[in-house]
Amino acid sequence: MTIKAIVLDLDFTLLNRERKVGKRTLSRLIEAYQQGFTLIIATSRPIRIVRNLVPAELLELTTLITLNGAVVHEFTRDHQWQMACLGLEARHLVAALRETDPPVQITAECWGENFATNRDYCAETLLQKQNATPAMLKQLDDIDYGWLSKITADGQGHSLEALMAWQENYSDFRFVPTDDFKVINIIPTAVGKSTAVERVLARLNITPAETVAFGDEIPDIRLLELVGLGIAMGNAKPEVKAVADLVIGDCDEDPIADFLDVTLLRQTPKVQTA
Repeated sequence: MTIKAIVLDLDFTLLNRERKVGKRTLSRLIEAYQQGFTLIIATSRPIRIVRNLVPAELLELTTLITLNGAVVHEFTRDHQWQMACLGLEARHLVAALRETDPPVQITAECWGENFATNRDYCAETLLQKQNATPAMLKQLDDIDYGWLSKITADGQGHSLEALMAWQENYSDFRFVPTDDFKVINIIPTAVGKSTAVERVLARLNITPAETVAFGDEIPDIRLLELVGLGIAMGNAKPEVKAVADLVIGDCDEDPIADFLDVTLLRQTPKVQTA
């Protein structure tokens, strides 16, 4: 099997538990790019936070898929595009979320730069938690639904599993749980990590069969099933390991670097990086 593209989930996959990219993993991924491999990062996080987590020397070499596949940033081409938006129907969903008991923290993302929330942030916490300035923060009443990419409902430690039943009333939305249902990301049905990755690969004339992907959480399952080689981290959920072709080490052990050392960096891909 010839691999041309490497797709990486972010939290607890590319990043370790300290929210850092291991030094060996960073070095090997840069080496992989230099050898001609295409690098793709796919995450639920917005771009403003990713910039604070992924070293610039790696990020500038990647195509970044954010907000669970809603927005694509092609740094190697200096281009970004939105896969789909939630639209005006999301107005009713936001209103319903504001009435939940116990209260849910709502974050509404447009492209991933500016965002709206019902949480009160001081400037210091805003920078620490959201990598944002007060100028980037909006009120929920000021959401531009025409560009709304994702809504995050955060139970603040409480399970939001009951909210999954709401999806029956919003056929155009996909409810993506994470953190054992304590957080639910709501995105357009038309998008997802696997959908966005497939679109990006097609633009690069790379097939899913020529792609390896790494992940650890439930939203990564479709992605691992899509590609030619789906790899689960040692710390992945059992459901993710069950669909993976291979399970490697824990995210704190730089297992991606080990995998690249003994496999991909020994082959020369038949593709040139833009």
